[in-house]
Amino acid sequence: MKEMGKWVFLKEATRNDTILTAVCWAPRTLRFLMKDGADPYYFAVVGCDNKMIISHFSPELKRVQVVRSLEVCHSGWIRDVSWSPASFLNHALIATGSEDNSCKIWRIDLDKNEHSSQTLELTSPVWRVKWNFVGNLLAVGYTSNEVANAVT
Repeated sequence: MKEMGKWVFLKEATRNDTILTAVCWAPRTLRFLMKDGADPYYFAVVGCDNKMIISHFSPELKRVQVVRSLEVCHSGWIRDVSWSPASFLNHALIATGSEDNSCKIWRIDLDKNEHSSQTLELTSPVWRVKWNFVGNLLAVGYTSNEVANAVT
């Protein structure tokens, strides 16, 4: 078996004023959004401040840059975030789940300062949101010991 290389922290956090609860990377399919065809290295971070921050990691510069900060995504702690593999030419689809008994599906244009969302109301706090491998079905796990599915 090949020996594993040494892992090194390049930069600790994109924000230091809150407790972070989840992070997810953009899928490789997002590289088609990039004008130069480079790998995208985008990721989304959520936490107890009800915000979602989208950042870009530059391997060349070895640093993280905040691309978009959505200040009030939910009225309660955001417990999970999931980036859809069905992110297309001009936008990304990201789901967030919160203690405010809701899941939101965000459509975000990474080049422009534009975004919209659809809210799915549930009967109890949401703990997990996960897209299927195609990105057209979202599973939402919430504290009523149930899983809700949303279809695009």
